Amino acid sequence: MKTSLALSLAKGLCQRGAFVEIFFYGDGLHNTETGVSVKNIMRDVEQVASMGASLSVCVNMAKNRGIVANNIAKHVKIESLISFSSILSDSDCVVAVNP
Repeated sequence: MKTSLALSLAKGLCQRGAFVEIFFYGDGLHNTETGVSVKNIMRDVEQVASMGASLSVCVNMAKNRGIVANNIAKHVKIESLISFSSILSDSDCVVAVNP
């Protein structure tokens, strides 16, 4: 439910021309995992990516959960927490959602 809300917000922002970056962390990674994610969540993830949003998952969390690159939605990058810290420092607004 919370992830759907966050993705809806991201879609709306993309439609208004905003640059959106989403960093999936912890159990939120499962929302990007093919075959595991709820079907409508994966559809929304792919739609937000197609609208120009930058989507990434934490490499350490992926390793800890046994998630490999070929099991993640095609537009989602695997990045480190250093990338996440750059997102935070470069952002005008940060929205955090606990899945």
